[in-house]
Amino acid sequence: MKRLAALLATLLVALAPLLFFSPGVSAQEADLALPNGRFFTQASGDDSRRTGFPVVDDSRARFWSEFQRLGGASVVGYPISRRFTYQGFETQVFQKLVFQWKPAEGRVDYLNIFDLLSEAGKDDWLAVTKQVPNRGTFNEQGKPWDQIVASRLALLDKNPAIKAAYHNVRGNPIELNGLPTSEVTDYPNVQVLRAQRVVFQYWKVDVPWARAQTVTVANGGDVAKEAGLFPADALKPMTLLEATAPEGSAPPSTASQPAPTPASAPAAPAAPLRLQAGEPLKIELGAQPASPKPGAPATLSLRVTDSRGTPVPGAIILILVHYPLKADDTTYATDGVFFSQNRTDQNGAVTVQYTVDPKVPSGLGISLEISALYPPTGGRLVLPLVVG
Repeated sequence: MKRLAALLATLLVALAPLLFFSPGVSAQEADLALPNGRFFTQASGDDSRRTGFPVVDDSRARFWSEFQRLGGASVVGYPISRRFTYQGFETQVFQKLVFQWKPAEGRVDYLNIFDLLSEAGKDDWLAVTKQVPNRGTFNEQGKPWDQIVASRLALLDKNPAIKAAYHNVRGNPIELNGLPTSEVTDYPNVQVLRAQRVVFQYWKVDVPWARAQTVTVANGGDVAKEAGLFPADALKPMTLLEATAPEGSAPPSTASQPAPTPASAPAAPAAPLRLQAGEPLKIELGAQPASPKPGAPATLSLRVTDSRGTPVPGAIILILVHYPLKADDTTYATDGVFFSQNRTDQNGAVTVQYTVDPKVPSGLGISLEISALYPPTGGRLVLPLVVG
């Protein structure tokens, strides 16, 4: 444990792209709050969980709001790409859906994943490897739209459970799922209906991920990724440092660009500070903090400057709370990481909150490990406190 604590401290000083776990969250569910969204590591393919993909609201697209509106990862899946431009629109791939921002309408639309796979010549591959039926052909030329919709929706009648799942969504089911594009097709263990944007699976037998007589939605984004539908650069995971970089502080990627500072946060400087990697930032306390109470929010006033004493606007603050275990006050457990809800302001100042575990007894000595991140460098302050 001692070596682990020392390693964590060393890596934080170096601003290595670590994954930090929120209190009470398992490694399998680890993600981090960002000021304008959330940073997810679950589907990055990185076993160390040091990289992932942010889902945010900013001036380019409001993907975080849409992600939450639809029901989060249980409906959309976890993100498996950065932001990138696809077919002329801001795009992000999730395990089940692909978001596209339509600026003229000010809303998120969803990519017709399975239509695009057909156009890419992947129908036979889908049928053989994924048990997805081929896209059907329909004699719809000259028919009015409402008649086309009615005849396509009638394809759902063969399986009432799939029909219920198709309609049981937040909002318009045709907008979310697209129109059905196949009959309900029988396979040995499953019945499958293909739609433009999703595939529904009705399981006849128990499988590891679903019980018999239940419906699941196939991971269409994962399938499209496996089929090579999207550019490789867009699928490359990001470090936490990249995900929180103030606009203009790092070279833009061909697949995505760092998210701008959200409207609710103080603006980053018009011209990025010319900081060098390894140049330490200094974190100053505005006032000596009071003893934190178990389970109650506690406040810190901080100011971040560079090595010359110049304020650093736009820095992100992380706080790790360390607790002693047993009688060994040099062996610590990490409780979690807390992001400030705002970046440092034009004077390099910010007020942040953190919470001590409610099970911690009064009088216990703890320490706060405070880090300021501003690419390509950062700083660290260790603050000993006694729980009140």
